[in-house]
Amino acid sequence: TYDLISEQTLDTAVNSVTISSIPNTYKDLVLEISCTSTGWAYVRFNGDTATNYSNTTLRGSGTTITSVFGSNATSFGPNVDFGLAGAGAVKIIVQSYANTSMYKTALSMAGVATSMTGVSVSLWRSTSAVTSISLYPDGYTGYNFAIGSTFRLWGIV
Repeated sequence: TYDLISEQTLDTAVNSVTISSIPNTYKDLVLEISCTSTGWAYVRFNGDTATNYSNTTLRGSGTTITSVFGSNATSFGPNVDFGLAGAGAVKIIVQSYANTSMYKTALSMAGVATSMTGVSVSLWRSTSAVTSISLYPDGYTGYNFAIGSTFRLWGIV
């Protein structure tokens, strides 16, 4: 069973979205994003900006397949460029997010209008329960999630 924890539709362009006060009563989390942005989308848990993230991605554009690996990063992402076509959808599944005896893993699936799709597996090297999720496009000044972008967080019972 999926329970809706949070839903937000932007009525103004913003350079970050944070979902906070996530209860620890579910098994897993599912984050669904339908957005327009001007760059790559990135994710952080609990505001952690240290180099605690690793990410492995496969992405394709219809003619080219790319494999990307990153370690000791300050965030993770679905690794698709929303700036190529403007609009896309992302689903991120965070497994055992409330378990305080293990690192957290996330599976991301993303697609951008007519340009690329990708799947990533990410690791957050922390045993803290995930209590907030921050999302931002590119992390640079001037990059924003556009008006009408939606963010939904579900808890899996």
